[in-house]
Amino acid sequence: MAPNTNGAEDSATPSNNAQIELILSLLRHDQAATKYQEQLESEIRQNKSAYRQLLGHCIQLEGKLCEVEHMKSRFETAMDHAIEDNKALYRALDLEKAKTKDAEGRVASLCSINQSLLSFLG
Repeated sequence: MAPNTNGAEDSATPSNNAQIELILSLLRHDQAATKYQEQLESEIRQNKSAYRQLLGHCIQLEGKLCEVEHMKSRFETAMDHAIEDNKALYRALDLEKAKTKDAEGRVASLCSINQSLLSFLG
């Protein structure tokens, strides 16, 4: 006579079903965790790429800023020279005005002397 396994199977089935459900639940949880991990790794790669692009852009901007600062320094130096040249020209103009005023005074004096001489001779 064969042993009756129906009773054993019937009593083990709920326990086995619970274990299977637990294993399936753990498997789904593990799959969800793996998917979430992959999403996070993808975000990290995207952020890393964006960071590298921003870093490259910042380096370019710093280079351009150095160029602009150098140009600004050259323009300021040129402006300082132009200001000094302008001051020298104003001093020269003032000197020429004084010479002109002096010459006008001499011409007026000579004109008066010429008039006197012409009157005397005439």
